[in-house]
Amino acid sequence: MTPGVQGTYQIAYQGRYGSRTATVRLQDGTITGMDTGGGIWKGRYKDKGGSVQVEMTVSNPGLDGGTSVLDGWKDKGFRQVVFELPPCLDEVRELNISTNHGSLRVFLERLAD
Repeated sequence: MTPGVQGTYQIAYQGRYGSRTATVRLQDGTITGMDTGGGIWKGRYKDKGGSVQVEMTVSNPGLDGGTSVLDGWKDKGFRQVVFELPPCLDEVRELNISTNHGSLRVFLERLAD
């Protein structure tokens, strides 16, 4: 599938409306995770030839009742977030990601499986 991105990651991310951390697992095209606000992450990823296309659903608000760090969205429900990753994250520690809801500065660390 996309072996260069598969694994479990601890990430810290900062958007226009704050910051959070999350633990996320990418395995065999599936994404699962949870952020420190209690938001649940579920989705899929696939090779796009030179990048990895990510489509995931994130619950909002999280258990903390906070707003989206991307754009301040406060409504309850699930949102689809779409973005691209580099084809290999082995050496990547920091990324700027543009999504369909805003931009994030992301710091990541791959955890031992």
